[in-house]
Amino acid sequence: MGFFVVPKSILIKYISAFILALTFCVSAAASEQPEDSSGAAKSYSFGEIVVTATRSPLSRLDSPSRVQLIAAEEIHSSLEKKLGELLSGKTGLLVREYGFGASLQTVSFRGMSAEHSVVLLDGMPIGNVQTGLTDLSLIPLDNVESIELVRGGSSAQYGSDAIGGAINILTSPVSGGFVRFDAATRSAGSQRAGVTGQVRLSDELGIRLGSAVEYGRGDFDFEIQDGGRIVNAIRSGSDFHSRQIYVRGDWLSSPETGGSLMLSSQNTDRGTPGPVLSIQNQGTARQTDEVVQASGSFRTRLADQTRLSAGLHVQNAYQHYVDRLGLFQADNYYRNILTTVQVNLHHSILPNLLVHPGVEVGYATTSGNALATDHSRTHSALYTGVELHSDFNPLRISFYPSIRYDKYSSIGSSLSPKVGVNIRYQSGENPMESFGATLHATAGRNFRAPTFNELYYAGSGGRGNLNLNPERSTSFDAGITLQYSLIGRHEFDVTYYSIATQDRIQWLPTSVTTIWSPVNIGKTQSYGVELEYRWWPIPGYLMLEGNYATIDARKKFASSPTDPSFNKQLIFVPLETGHAGLTVGFPIHAAILSRVFLKLEGSYVGIRYVAEDNTQGLPSYFSMNGSCRLEMQLFDMTMFAKYEMLNMLNESYEILPRYPVPLRHHSFSITIQKPL
Repeated sequence: MGFFVVPKSILIKYISAFILALTFCVSAAASEQPEDSSGAAKSYSFGEIVVTATRSPLSRLDSPSRVQLIAAEEIHSSLEKKLGELLSGKTGLLVREYGFGASLQTVSFRGMSAEHSVVLLDGMPIGNVQTGLTDLSLIPLDNVESIELVRGGSSAQYGSDAIGGAINILTSPVSGGFVRFDAATRSAGSQRAGVTGQVRLSDELGIRLGSAVEYGRGDFDFEIQDGGRIVNAIRSGSDFHSRQIYVRGDWLSSPETGGSLMLSSQNTDRGTPGPVLSIQNQGTARQTDEVVQASGSFRTRLADQTRLSAGLHVQNAYQHYVDRLGLFQADNYYRNILTTVQVNLHHSILPNLLVHPGVEVGYATTSGNALATDHSRTHSALYTGVELHSDFNPLRISFYPSIRYDKYSSIGSSLSPKVGVNIRYQSGENPMESFGATLHATAGRNFRAPTFNELYYAGSGGRGNLNLNPERSTSFDAGITLQYSLIGRHEFDVTYYSIATQDRIQWLPTSVTTIWSPVNIGKTQSYGVELEYRWWPIPGYLMLEGNYATIDARKKFASSPTDPSFNKQLIFVPLETGHAGLTVGFPIHAAILSRVFLKLEGSYVGIRYVAEDNTQGLPSYFSMNGSCRLEMQLFDMTMFAKYEMLNMLNESYEILPRYPVPLRHHSFSITIQKPL
């Protein structure tokens, strides 16, 4: 069985365009004259440096793709220590919550499914090869320094699954020494406690150890329509108990040579009751997840213009799901192991021309009672990217052609080209004070390989399909970013995007109505507009931000001549989303209190259809959260206390049908950190 075959005419066009673009890059760079007597190309410094869009450190404003950076301050000030809550309200994505507490959380970019988002840990894939889903509730943030969100297709950089977008979680290096303790309590009986300590054993070696435990009843008040009337009820069966431990060691022999080793273990036992069918039937299913991850990295400079980086990541995931009373009764378990090795080079051919080729090798195995036999597959990839920066003061033009070739055992191969451009105008030397305008655009081909379940599932209620074709897509986006000073600093961006996907995989009933199987259903089209705005009236003290996105995601094929779902919005995809936030931080010199942070934010999610013919849908909703965080200094200790009110307006809504969320609830946390 082949992977997917690119028509020869299209393949020739892509390769010819890529070679032509590369030739233009080299020619233009070779003819570029340095702007000062030293021969160095002129550059600008913008504070926020990102790596995910091109696999190379890059100013966020130079990126061809729109990148959102969640920095350390936002992560550490967040009460929630899970990725799902932190991503809620970000531009162009929707976090789908299947309950509360430790329930499943997935993310979708630009109207695509959760399987179309690649999740990376320090650039290495950590998705579940069995299901294709990444459960955000199982990703703790204690060891995380920053998170980068890249919207749009990224298979040219990261291969399979990167159709809608990419999430890169960057862990914290070990610097300095401290011990930190945090504790939190929340409505519905949720409690959390964690401790982290790190120390520099020498100038070259540092180590960090951390552990946390979280548990809760998971019961909460909600409103639901039952028997044609709205009734109050208490959600049951959502208790959870989670434990994690991690260790990291960093070695640095010189500013150019170093590495790290990291080991983590996460164990979660939770109720997963599923949708509320009635007040009396809320589900009794349970699930156990155990995830062990080990990774290592190494970097060095081979020559003045050449850097080498390499990484190894091993993920061992076990899941046991039991539902003895549901429609599809199950007692399924599986274990999958994913091993990935990457080697990357970064070479400066000229001061303003960089190439970064790389190779990736992976091996995945899966076993469990929901599969007829154990399965494994190997995966290898070659990729390269080019960066050309040409400065014609005050204009800077950057060009980013890239291409990747992936090959899977017993599945086939895929070619993923992509091209990006960034044209930036800056009126002055200081980008934080002058006017700037940036045009950014990308276009490329992307794909998603079928998961092990889609190919081989043989458990309760379903059968895999060995004849599946991988999904493939063509993506395009273009936008403009403006930065200007007027009573503070402003940044505004508007981006248009489109994603055309063929051979979408969907589970459908077979001739036996109780057995479902995945099939390639044809073409879907997703397009829309994203708006982002940030204003710093008083930089460092006050920030206002907001975003709005339209999402038009439609089924573009007919199952029959009278198919009522043709050209209709895909189910569970909102027609629009929006978010607004106000953050205030100001110093106070009163006793031990040193700083106060106030935050108020609201999120809007539009109608989500639950019927394929768009005749039924969940109503739009608006939720608001507020928090107050105090920073205190006592001797040499830094302390943070935070109170948060969630769903302040006591809104009754559902993100997904029959999965209610809590009404107004509260949380409180405290963190104490002492330097060593």
